[in-house]
Amino acid sequence: MSDSRSITVKVLGRDYQVACPPEERDALYAAARFLDDRMQAIRKRAAGLGLERIAIMTGLNMARELMQYERGETPRDVAPAEPAAEPAPRPSARASQRSAATTSAAEGSEADRIAQLSLTIRETLDDD
Repeated sequence: MSDSRSITVKVLGRDYQVACPPEERDALYAAARFLDDRMQAIRKRAAGLGLERIAIMTGLNMARELMQYERGETPRDVAPAEPAAEPAPRPSARASQRSAATTSAAEGSEADRIAQLSLTIRETLDDD
């Protein structure tokens, strides 16, 4: 991330400065819009909750949905955009092993990104 630049994203009406490489800028803006939509939905359902509580509930919901998706389940809170004609074929055992090996090799950088994102969220919430 040596070529990172600071960009501003808006979540729940508040601006946040986030360092981001230029090639990931569009994805970060999309992620911020997605996060904002999810947090707005929780805010509407449970008026009066503080920002930290909304963030934690949103994060837990998204983590649960990701885990369901990784198990091949459709997350309960998220309807598919359109019905699929037929389910995608399951990968062969060998393809699954190759995928697992690739994922394992890349986990270090993924874990680093998640840790950095968690730190950024904590620092942002502490600024409140």
